[in-house]
Amino acid sequence: MVQTLSINFERPIPVFPLSSSVLLPHVALPLHIFEPRYLQMTKEALDSHGLIAMAVFEHTPSEQEYQHGRPPLKPHVCLGYIAQYNPLENGRYLLLLQGVCRAKLVDEIDHEPYRMAHLSPIDIEPADDEQLAEIRHRLEALVLTSDFDDVDGIDELRQILSQDTPTFAVIDLAAMTFCRADAERMYTMLADPDAASRGRWLIEQLEHHQDD
Repeated sequence: MVQTLSINFERPIPVFPLSSSVLLPHVALPLHIFEPRYLQMTKEALDSHGLIAMAVFEHTPSEQEYQHGRPPLKPHVCLGYIAQYNPLENGRYLLLLQGVCRAKLVDEIDHEPYRMAHLSPIDIEPADDEQLAEIRHRLEALVLTSDFDDVDGIDELRQILSQDTPTFAVIDLAAMTFCRADAERMYTMLADPDAASRGRWLIEQLEHHQDD
């Protein structure tokens, strides 16, 4: 996880919308930046606070709408911090964006060539491990079963569960492990500000998988 950041939510933050990639707090998302507007966004973010909000389109836009319009966005975003970056010879960037916190779009400002918006954080006071003890116990029991041995990233998740990683972070990391290919389910986890609710929902998904 990233170190504690001091974030001024009174200032607008760059918004990077995609159709199929959802970032969660505590999760690191690799990104290949190549469009000119997002190259400028990256350069300006690196020169300032290093923050980018990952957003999700309300619907998959047409190419015309994507290139020249402002397709509507779903209200929930994840604020990310550029933890690592690698400029490539062709002017592109490889980024590792570390999820920091959940937030909601408040309003977009008039800004080109990329989008910027004011955000409002929604999960800056997560539940502690004592409140989430039963959820962690059930999640551990599920993750350690052989039913999930073939899941990509399961060994890393099991290692995380064996450590003192806070349970609210474990829930998001587990969601990334099991739901990363399903943008709709990932957005469900992003939009829920309550860690206990997210944990219960994830457990239901894993139990349903076992029953199939």
